[in-house]
Amino acid sequence: MSTHNTIKKNRNAEQHQINNTKNKEKMLHSNRTSTKKKKNKKRKHDGGTNLTVPNMITALEEKGPNNKRNASLKEGCRYQQKLLMTNTCALSNSNLEQRKKSPLPKFSQNNNNKKQKQRHNSKDLTNSRNNNPRKKSLSMGTKTTTLERDHINSKNIIFETTSNATNGISSNNLSLATKLKRMRGTAASSIPPKEWSKCGRINGAAKQNDNKAFLTPQHDGHDYVDCRDKCYKGFHVESPCSLPPSLHSHFEQSFHGLHLNNFFQYDAVQPGRKKLSETFVTRTLVGNPGTTYKYLGLRLFSHPWCEVDELGNRRSEENCGTSSLLKLGYTQSASKALITMGAVNRQLTTRSNTILSQTIAPDLKNLPVGSAEYNLTLINRMEPMGTIQKSLKPESLYGMGKTSVSWHTDSGLQDFSSIAVYHTLEEAYSSSNSTENHSSNEKIITPSSAVEDISWKVALRVSSNTTKTSISSSSLAINRTPALCVPLPSGSLYYLLDEFNHTHEHAVISGSHKLRYSSTHRVAREGRGTWQYIRDKCQDVIEASTIAEFISFSSIVSDD
Repeated sequence: MSTHNTIKKNRNAEQHQINNTKNKEKMLHSNRTSTKKKKNKKRKHDGGTNLTVPNMITALEEKGPNNKRNASLKEGCRYQQKLLMTNTCALSNSNLEQRKKSPLPKFSQNNNNKKQKQRHNSKDLTNSRNNNPRKKSLSMGTKTTTLERDHINSKNIIFETTSNATNGISSNNLSLATKLKRMRGTAASSIPPKEWSKCGRINGAAKQNDNKAFLTPQHDGHDYVDCRDKCYKGFHVESPCSLPPSLHSHFEQSFHGLHLNNFFQYDAVQPGRKKLSETFVTRTLVGNPGTTYKYLGLRLFSHPWCEVDELGNRRSEENCGTSSLLKLGYTQSASKALITMGAVNRQLTTRSNTILSQTIAPDLKNLPVGSAEYNLTLINRMEPMGTIQKSLKPESLYGMGKTSVSWHTDSGLQDFSSIAVYHTLEEAYSSSNSTENHSSNEKIITPSSAVEDISWKVALRVSSNTTKTSISSSSLAINRTPALCVPLPSGSLYYLLDEFNHTHEHAVISGSHKLRYSSTHRVAREGRGTWQYIRDKCQDVIEASTIAEFISFSSIVSDD
């Protein structure tokens, strides 16, 4: 019996506790309901639920003009209405710059300090992430007043005006690189051209024929032209006879002057960050003072092609002498060769901009065209085939022949920038007798006077997910865009314009047993990749007053 009574008492206690909880909930609900009713009554007493300033004034007038309290409230409301109209007129002023500088009204002081601090913190975070005033107001998480909304609307006008000015090509406030990135994207976002396929017609019906692995102008005629125009837009060739004779002679003089002064050296590179290997060709880099070029793990520093000051910076173009280069240790013939290459580079810049305006700009409509302001050139000198101890690698994908330069895209360049390449061949005796010929001031044979040699070629192909991987020639897809193999007569000048280097790869197919020079003019990235930047960082390290500063500066330099 005692156990049974205990269980019964426990059940009664639990039931009593449950009843008490329900009663408390009912009381809370009734209190909330009564509070809402009181608020609604107060709103009706004040003149309705829409408590705007004009409605409050109307409600106070209905209650009676003789009431002193109502009269004072009505006078205060009229003052608030006048103040609101004044601020609104001030915000609607046509001077957008003044409105842009004016601060947002402060939040209402009715909220506690904790909430205000959270709102301001979120506002600062939002401002750092996005400059759009419309998004600012949404991310604050609070209801904005009329003044705040008007101010934000005026900010939106400024934002839209700035955005329109930014998108316009005529804007002088943005650099070309910024315009290209905002309006055309980057190299990674460039889309390769659509696949090309040869189609014939049999009995009135279209029938797709098997595409060749690569096309040449000699053997494929119309198909080569059609494929080039549709899938290789941006590739342009100027024949030797279309170039002025002075351009050929200046290139030749510069090449031989650089060779006479031992500028050309073999490079030790590290393809794929694996073992070191020596290049098949000798190279040298010439360009704006301080520019560098990095490829396959090797950074080259350029020889200046213009006058420089005592700090190593470029001088004005007014004086094209060689006095400053002589002070740097260059010989008279080397200085002349460098200055000549700088003059030739300016001619190529002019020719490139003309071709861009005629071939690329019309298709882009109002979008900006990439830069052709070449700031350096990588000059290759390849000895005749019989004198090279190493054997050249064959082109394995298409069977085009042996390559002096394998498939690649030029790296370290500004996005959408163009590339210009001049190519010339000489007889084998020119390399051995070049010193004697130039010492006796004999006339250099230009490409236009030599027999045309079309054995050297430039190969082009469209870059894609499949072509970037190593594949065998037997696994080439039938419907994929064929590659091009274009002959290069001695003295040819070809261009890879605008985004061509983003979406295509190129290679050089070796030909006759002749000495070959090529000068590849590029628009290289600057910033951290310049001698001036490295010089300034080294100076900061030398002048560092503490060990911590020295470590921070040295880590920055080592990263580059």
